[in-house]
Amino acid sequence: MGNIGIGLIGIAGYGRSHLSSIEACERLGRCTLEAVTVRPQDAEPEIESGLTARGVTVYRSVVEMLEGETDRIEVIAIPTGIPAHGELTISALEA
Repeated sequence: MGNIGIGLIGIAGYGRSHLSSIEACERLGRCTLEAVTVRPQDAEPEIESGLTARGVTVYRSVVEMLEGETDRIEVIAIPTGIPAHGELTISALEA
């Protein structure tokens, strides 16, 4: 089985915990973080520049990430506020 491509919606707040878990999975050779969505108001410049240096694509909207990564992402991590889970999950599944 090859690496699973992962997309991460957000790198602030709970996103940091998800990012840490994804990076642990990457070290085991089980997955690859392909893309993240970072809203300007949630900017984490140091984390973002480190991800970019590793070849992770950074998007400013979930729609852009879902449209741009259909061939590389198999799993979407959604560490957002609970009210957004439903809509984002449906969008991810449809993509």
